[in-house]
Amino acid sequence: FFLSFLTLSATSAIASHPYRYYLKSNNGYYLSSSMTYNGHINYVLLAGESLAQPLNLYTGDGSITVETSNVIGASSQAPLLLSDNAGISETYKQVILGEQKSGTYTKDFSFADDGGLGLKKDGFHGFVACTASKDVKQLYWATVDGDVPVCCEKVSFTRQWYL
Repeated sequence: FFLSFLTLSATSAIASHPYRYYLKSNNGYYLSSSMTYNGHINYVLLAGESLAQPLNLYTGDGSITVETSNVIGASSQAPLLLSDNAGISETYKQVILGEQKSGTYTKDFSFADDGGLGLKKDGFHGFVACTASKDVKQLYWATVDGDVPVCCEKVSFTRQWYL
């Protein structure tokens, strides 16, 4: 009994730790982020492999935390937030980096057996990436299903362990 209890405890403790990896979109871009000029909002972007930011999915609450050291120059992490702020329209809302301390972040992300990223959120109809500049796309989340604007495309993500 004691040995099986130790095994169960060790297994439970390991499962609650975050796992670090990258998110690669079906269009070949990687999850990244950028800070605005005023430093108040960090937008989530899709960019090439050289700008990919590692992240963690916490199994406890399903939140995703992005490593932002290449954006702010110090070792730091920020949680992913599907905000209610309009992006390119009310249909496409902003995906930004939230605040861990205030609890301002999105929960209930998960991975399917095939490594595809999923989310349980009312009104969530997938991600949309729109051209922001050469080889960079800004990420939004769709509140309805349907056609996307000309400069945008629907995207999905899979976990990638190494670049």
